Amino acid sequence: IKENNYFEINLLNKFDDVDNENNELFIEVENVNDLGEIIKFPEWLELNGDGLLKGTPRNKDVGVVNLKVTATDPFGLKNSFLTSLQVGNINTAPNIDNNFLDGWNEIFEDNSKIYELSQDIDLRESIKLNLNQVFTDDDAIHGDQLNFKVKLKGQEIWSDEISSLASIDQEKNLIIIPDKKDYVGINNLSIKAFDLNGLSTFLELRFKVNNINDPPLVTRTNEGEALLVSNGFWEESIKVNQSNDEWQFNIEGLFKDNDLRDQLEV
Repeated sequence: IKENNYFEINLLNKFDDVDNENNELFIEVENVNDLGEIIKFPEWLELNGDGLLKGTPRNKDVGVVNLKVTATDPFGLKNSFLTSLQVGNINTAPNIDNNFLDGWNEIFEDNSKIYELSQDIDLRESIKLNLNQVFTDDDAIHGDQLNFKVKLKGQEIWSDEISSLASIDQEKNLIIIPDKKDYVGINNLSIKAFDLNGLSTFLELRFKVNNINDPPLVTRTNEGEALLVSNGFWEESIKVNQSNDEWQFNIEGLFKDNDLRDQLEV
């Protein structure tokens, strides 16, 4: 029997009584453990007065059910047999639990569901999502496990990390930290959750990153001429001959600014 599939069997047909009609037999079914002890009868199984055993097992009912079936004739004589029902698991894809997407608004775009962050974040600001909470797997009770990958919309390769933007740590938390000016603006991030059997579910996230104005950078650093002393403060030493009163210090191209709309004044 497979989970979520309807099952029925006529237990009267499992007995033959030469002295009585089968419809005169009284059928009783009990659930027993491996020691033959009577235990609680499965909730998904039902026995009606005509000896029909029926039901639809769910995911939580996967496993073996041992049954003792007893027929009693009108004169009280009984006979029994033991049988087993094997409920097989049907692997299902992971689910998204939006209760753990607080602050993300569900929208539909091009027939696709997208979760959009309700508030902008600043450059280098972080977001953390516990993917083991955001995604659930009904088959976890049977030993299934979930793994995760990420990519930007439009990319083809899934990975554990997107450089300077997002990564998945060992505890399966998604850490978003936009650390490059390239990510200023709208970002669309895809997350794939997949189980041990390869079934997968996708989560689409959208968030806007605001720029943080950074101080100009010194470009003359390749050979160690200029050293960063503190944020926004660089130091460079030059050698001047004592007798040279016409020495020059070339500042052309010395600075650059990653904030494209800024203009530098020296």
